[in-house]
Amino acid sequence: MLGSDIVGVVDRLGPDVSGFAVGDRVMGDFVMTLGGFAEYACVPAAQAAMVPASLSDEIAACLPQPGGIAVTGTDRVSRGARLLVNGAGGGSGTIALQLAKRAGAFVTAVDTAAKADWLRSLGADEAIDYRQCDFTRTGDTWDVILDLVATRGPVRIARALSPGGAYRAVGGEVRVLLSLLAGGLLYRPQGKSIGVLVVPSGRALTERVARMAMDGWISPQLEAVLPLSSLPEAMARTGRGEVRGKLVISPA
Repeated sequence: MLGSDIVGVVDRLGPDVSGFAVGDRVMGDFVMTLGGFAEYACVPAAQAAMVPASLSDEIAACLPQPGGIAVTGTDRVSRGARLLVNGAGGGSGTIALQLAKRAGAFVTAVDTAAKADWLRSLGADEAIDYRQCDFTRTGDTWDVILDLVATRGPVRIARALSPGGAYRAVGGEVRVLLSLLAGGLLYRPQGKSIGVLVVPSGRALTERVARMAMDGWISPQLEAVLPLSSLPEAMARTGRGEVRGKLVISPA
């Protein structure tokens, strides 16, 4: 059963679990176990975090994995830096955009033309329609590129990186990710770092993201809360890149 971002109420505890009680609201990125698209899920307690009282279940469900990716992917972004987010209109992209703008960066958001004005309203300094323009062929360069939909090899990526810049891929086909890891080594002498984003998912990161939401640093973009019966279409729309931010499935 799919579904890695899970929010729910503890129904039972394992024999060695401490720190939680039946009835507690918990959240987490359970990418190794999944099970979020179901009424019940059995998850490792070490990966779970308490849901802050000020966060609704729906908003909390938008945070663990997208927030973890966004936080990790923008940690090196500072004032005056140029950041490009490819796939900026999804859950991770919209949070990364907000964090980068808070840090004082210039943000280029790459997604569909239908999301361009919306992404600018969230703070993007410019928006590129990936169907009309390949950002690696514009002649512009960026200090940090966070690629949530990796489709390009290292040669094309290196063109778009500033000297000393860093590119990190999150999603994409295995062959593309392998080419980035292997081919990226060739650009180290130029001071260009090309690789895959490693996200230290777990309770600490989820708690950090939740605090950011409580403090107003980030505002998860929730397009809709849908019943389980809508899951096939929700997955299809997500795959086509049509969703603005996140869709949340409520099995109940």
